[in-house]
Amino acid sequence: MEIDPAKATARAVCEELLRNSILSKETHDTVAKEELDWAFERIKDVFETMERMNSAA
Repeated sequence: MEIDPAKATARAVCEELLRNSILSKETHDTVAKEELDWAFERIKDVFETMERMNSAA
């Protein structure tokens, strides 16, 4: 996933993902299929949070 630097830094996104119980790094070896829906919901929440933070600035 590539982060638009106009929206947020990669570090800020990773920190917000961590607050949503997703430990993220630049690469992943495997992702279990049954975890994808759960992870995508949290990723969506993070980007919505980052958008709200960007709008408030």
